[in-house]
Amino acid sequence: MTARNLRLAAVLLVTLASLAWALWGIEIDKVADAVRAVRWPLVVPVVAAIVVGFLARVARFQLLLGDARPPHRRQIVVCAIGFLAINVVPLRLGELVRPFMLLEDDVTWGRSIGAVVMERVVDLCMLLAMLSLVSFAVDLPSTIVVRGIDVLAAGQQAVGVALAVLIAGLLGVVVGGEPVLGALAHLPVLGPRVAAFGGSFRDGLAHLFRRPLEAAAVFALGALVWASTVAGAYSLLLAMPGLPASPDVALAVTAVTVAGTVAVPTPGFFGPFEVFCKATLVLWSVEPSVAAAFAVLWHALIFGFHVLSGAALLGREGLSLGALVRGSREAVTPD
Repeated sequence: MTARNLRLAAVLLVTLASLAWALWGIEIDKVADAVRAVRWPLVVPVVAAIVVGFLARVARFQLLLGDARPPHRRQIVVCAIGFLAINVVPLRLGELVRPFMLLEDDVTWGRSIGAVVMERVVDLCMLLAMLSLVSFAVDLPSTIVVRGIDVLAAGQQAVGVALAVLIAGLLGVVVGGEPVLGALAHLPVLGPRVAAFGGSFRDGLAHLFRRPLEAAAVFALGALVWASTVAGAYSLLLAMPGLPASPDVALAVTAVTVAGTVAVPTPGFFGPFEVFCKATLVLWSVEPSVAAAFAVLWHALIFGFHVLSGAALLGREGLSLGALVRGSREAVTPD
């Protein structure tokens, strides 16, 4: 078995183990009853919220690309296929698909990777804000504990550290300028690529600093992305009888679930999504099988939208996801 197959097998094993952990002990008949009781017309706003979040992500990525951005319609295609790849390709390798596709639009590799990194910075800022808001503004019935870990405290600490390290590294490239980029260029193997990315990222950040309204719009769109996610969770709580339908619960469920998927990024986020979503709802005395039904349905709607929209555009463009993933890996790895 090749090293690639071994890595894939390990990732799939972790995913299956996480799913088994999430769904262990649930009663299938109660899950089926919960799904049958769903008020399906109220699920329409959930899908609408997912679409709004997707369009906000597309617009944010457009702004982060600066003057190098392609037409908006092209960006929708790139992002839809890219999000499909992120959801189905292990080890987050799908993140490389959007930058690879944008090479056809004369967007440099470094510029698009820089935009992806800035997306993650904004998302981490929003996640840290949501976790803090849950801690200070939501009246939790008890501490959210998963396998002995205080999720909110651990999540805030992990996200805060990751954000600080990422920002410090990026600022080192921006403030250090050419000396830092020159030192990076002399690193073995990927040094020139890292230096090129650093230069492109610095140029992109300088573009935002020169246009503060665009920078503010990037963060506003980031807030819209996660506000729409919370709205979708709230709508689904309303659609399922017997669940605690309130904005506070929707915020807590969203923040904790996202923190879990960031900590354990399995393909499609299967496993961690269900574990953390279910653990949060159980705090409000939701029967575990019903909480699992909510988690599975919410995840299926999000995953289904990205897979179906991405696959539809992939077919329309006559492209192969496997070829895009292989091409993106080859583009980022020197010969």
